[in-house]
Amino acid sequence: MDMDTRLLRCFTAVAQEGDLARAADRLFLSVPVLTRQLRRLETQLGAELFTRSRAGMALTDAGAALAATAPAVLDAWAAALCSTRGA
Repeated sequence: MDMDTRLLRCFTAVAQEGDLARAADRLFLSVPVLTRQLRRLETQLGAELFTRSRAGMALTDAGAALAATAPAVLDAWAAALCSTRGA
């Protein structure tokens, strides 16, 4: 499966903020666009990543597992881009 790092960045922002509106502001996206990105990622992974409620977004077990590794993946990708561009 190919992974779109944009989807992973969206997921990470929501996981860190715990709130769609704050994550959307942080990413300069609208809430509906961010919601579509999260649904797309959940569809690709075949797992629900968040429990949604009026109180905010809570990670499911699958979401917590992804949240534990996603920042390292994004950091590794940023390092790969930097070293590639510097070559």
